[in-house]
Amino acid sequence: MNGIENVLSNLSAEESYNIPAESFKNHGVLNSIFENLPLILILINKKGRVENINQATSITLGKEKTDSIGLLGGELFGCMNSLKDEGCGKNRECSECTVRNSVMYTFETGENIYKKEGELEIITNGRSVTLHLLISTLLIKQNNEPMVLLTADDITEQKLAEKALKESEIKYKELADSLPQTVFETDLQGNIIFVNRYAFEMFGYTQEDFSKESNIYQTLISDDLGRAKLNLEKVVCGDDQGSSEYTALRKDGSTFPVSIYSNRIFHNDRTIGIRGILVDITERKQAEKAMFHAKLMAETANRTKSEFLANMSHELRTPLNSIIGFSQLLNSNPSGNLNEKETKYSYNIMDSGKHLLDLINDILEISKIESGKIELECEKFSLSSFLCDVENIIKHMAYTKNIEICNQFRSKSIEVYADRLRMKQILYNLLSNSLKFTPENGCI
Repeated sequence: MNGIENVLSNLSAEESYNIPAESFKNHGVLNSIFENLPLILILINKKGRVENINQATSITLGKEKTDSIGLLGGELFGCMNSLKDEGCGKNRECSECTVRNSVMYTFETGENIYKKEGELEIITNGRSVTLHLLISTLLIKQNNEPMVLLTADDITEQKLAEKALKESEIKYKELADSLPQTVFETDLQGNIIFVNRYAFEMFGYTQEDFSKESNIYQTLISDDLGRAKLNLEKVVCGDDQGSSEYTALRKDGSTFPVSIYSNRIFHNDRTIGIRGILVDITERKQAEKAMFHAKLMAETANRTKSEFLANMSHELRTPLNSIIGFSQLLNSNPSGNLNEKETKYSYNIMDSGKHLLDLINDILEISKIESGKIELECEKFSLSSFLCDVENIIKHMAYTKNIEICNQFRSKSIEVYADRLRMKQILYNLLSNSLKFTPENGCI
């Protein structure tokens, strides 16, 4: 970019004024530089017409050198104003043309121009395109006639990239401002370089406050600073910290809990700062505290329930044990004054009492189940005897609905190995449901 410019622009105005234009037409170093420099180079006479162009100009503007000689500058570039009725340099817009004005200024004052930004609206392939140029001029002489060497560096792509970046930044800011959390960016020392609009509401600061070399650590209580700085250093080193919880500090001195999610900002594969989101977790913390309180209440209620069940079970067991004991005594018929039916009734009282005692024990087992401490007590027992016991328990229930119970199990030699009490619970519940849904005069 600076090859011929640096060679020529370092010369004084008087020296450059006497550089012969033929140097650019003859073979030699300057001619080679002129032809091959990847910049738009145009030699213009005082009438504003083209004397010579280099290869880069021909390629960029799509015009052969032979077709370009003698054209006005605007005609060479394809400036849309040169196509108007008045012609190149004669329209109102021409007075504002940076390219034309730069050339005219150098002719009139003898002063060279170095890298001045300018725009030129041209027509190419039937559509309007705006060229962004860095313009430099150099005054030279040919046969005592002044000429200007115009150098134009096409920075259109750079400008478009800058525009796209600017638009992206605007969209990013608009998105950040729409979020109900604080979005921030800092440099590697934690100095704040950007915050969204919500940050002002969250912390009670103004835009001016954040413009005064504010630091992210100013938003945290002193007890959290050491841990926050350590976590920031880890993020800078590429260690993904996920989220970290701190106590934030507002401008008025009030505090609130926050969770910070952060990551590195890269530029040219180099970490230049931290970008993150700061979330107010006050509601979550309060919810965790309704939940902890509820847990304590549930545990208290569970203990109360267990104590109640234990006390009630004890109160019920005492009279039941008496009933079972006296029914056993009656069933043994020590005086011999009970007939067969009365002996059978006494046995049913005893057996039902035992079953009721088992149910009470079941209530206690609920607490064991809830605490995960229940254990099976397996043993061998006769299946036939077991089924008869269950049958005797539900006979009185079947009698009220005139339902017949048909026990078709006959083998007395089969034994099972199981928890007798729980197996009895299962079978009793099944038979109870059967009795409930079997119509009168039926059979199970």
